[in-house]
Amino acid sequence: MAHHAFFAVLRWIDRRFIALNLTYLAFVAFLPFPTELAGKYEENPISVVLFALTLAAISGMESVLFRHAHRTGMLARPMTESAYR
Repeated sequence: MAHHAFFAVLRWIDRRFIALNLTYLAFVAFLPFPTELAGKYEENPISVVLFALTLAAISGMESVLFRHAHRTGMLARPMTESAYR
């Protein structure tokens, strides 16, 4: 829902944003695999670390998408630098 709401406040998108978004979506599509591993092998730290790294990658890509949209003026309502930080 947050991803959809984020796209609703964009005026336009460029090729770089599309590539970044596809990377984000690839991590989201990969998420069921480490989730299942963490559920089946919860005693194995590798499965939990893979799950955590996947969540971190998704969160990081959200930040990258927002930063790119802010820096290139894609947001429908520009925000101040203090609000951005």
